Amino acid sequence: MEANVLFWATSIMNFTYSFIYHFLQNSSKRLPFEIPEIRFVRAGVAIVHDQTTGPTTLKCSISRTYLIEERINESKDGFFKFINNGSAVPLDMTRKDARELSEFLAFTQHVQFYKTKGAVYLSDLQGSMQLLTDPQIMTSPLIGEGAEIFGDGNVPSAFNSFPEQHCCNHICRWFELPELAASVASDARSVISNS
Repeated sequence: MEANVLFWATSIMNFTYSFIYHFLQNSSKRLPFEIPEIRFVRAGVAIVHDQTTGPTTLKCSISRTYLIEERINESKDGFFKFINNGSAVPLDMTRKDARELSEFLAFTQHVQFYKTKGAVYLSDLQGSMQLLTDPQIMTSPLIGEGAEIFGDGNVPSAFNSFPEQHCCNHICRWFELPELAASVASDARSVISNS
């Protein structure tokens, strides 16, 4: 499950950066801040097999499965929990660079929620100043009819309260994102029911 979540989270974050670069390419405004270059750790699944032999057969079975992730150098940058999956409000950061990254990540959630018409956004964002790990993919409870598509960290109550809890910051405003409201969530309901 976690490898699948990392795969999809990477795709969703790449989608977010595509939105950013497309907006910048088509804008005449000068960007007054830097866009952080952050990504999710690279990961893979390692499977350990056991072999059993009989008089005429050789059987292999899976004995263990591991998720292997790129190492985050905590001693260089530290390790931060920027936003948890129970709330859209970024956690308080004492370091200025971590606070700025936290604001950027809140902006990325806004982009994801808006561009998917209220269907999905990434949360439980944690890691260093360059690498994130162990995210949650928050999806509308209307998708999958209540099934745990991306695991039990996909909290329906947090998803439903996202439009009201998200506070637009200077990045959201600079990129001209619309204020989130319950109407976005209703847009998602109509999109999902029409598909």
